[in-house]
Amino acid sequence: MPVKEILKGELSKEKEILKGRLVDEMRSPHEQGTSPFVQYPLIILEKSKPLERIHLTVIWDDEDWKNLEISARCSLALRAFSEVYPGEAVKVSSSLGTTTQEAGDEFGIDLERVLQT
Repeated sequence: MPVKEILKGELSKEKEILKGRLVDEMRSPHEQGTSPFVQYPLIILEKSKPLERIHLTVIWDDEDWKNLEISARCSLALRAFSEVYPGEAVKVSSSLGTTTQEAGDEFGIDLERVLQT
């Protein structure tokens, strides 16, 4: 099967703003309360050994975030992570961009447990 290379274009203004907010939060995290995570996203970095793989999850209930397709959210999360941690980006094996409801209902993320760690 042939390999096809696709170049991703620039982000729209709205997506660039969301990515900027994610970058800001990754650089200077705010104290998390409880869900829903409207003002600030919950960013989870699950690191596995021995391969040092990173599973990146962003849970955010911002209206602009909710209006994006899940694939667009995943891409924004990875772009933001790559900007903040350029040397670590190659270790990301999965990226998930979700809302609080989707996190529990569709992806089985136990937010209560996550918030206690």
